[in-house]
Amino acid sequence: MDSKKLLRKIVIAAIVILTVYAGYTIIVQQIALQKKSTEMADLQKQLDALQAEKEELTNKIDHSDSMEYIETTAREKLNWVKANEIIFIPSSTPIP
Repeated sequence: MDSKKLLRKIVIAAIVILTVYAGYTIIVQQIALQKKSTEMADLQKQLDALQAEKEELTNKIDHSDSMEYIETTAREKLNWVKANEIIFIPSSTPIP
C-alpha cells in the first residue's frame, strides 16, 4: 500500500511540475508574441511611410519633363526670372 501512495504522490508531483512548466512557457511565449506584434506594427508604419515617399518621388520623376516643373524649379531653386519681370525683395529692417 505504501508503494501505491508513493507512486500516486510522484504522479501528482509530476503533473504539478508539468503544469507549472506549461504555464511558464505559455507566459513567455505570450510576451515574445506581444513584442513581435509591436515590432511588426512599427515596421508596417515605416513601410507605409517609405511607400508614400516612393509614390511622391515617382510623381516628381513623371512630372519632371513638363514645362511647368522646369519653370517652377528654375524660379525657386535658381532664382530665374522671365524677361521684363521685376522681383521685389522685402527688406528685413523697417524703414524709419
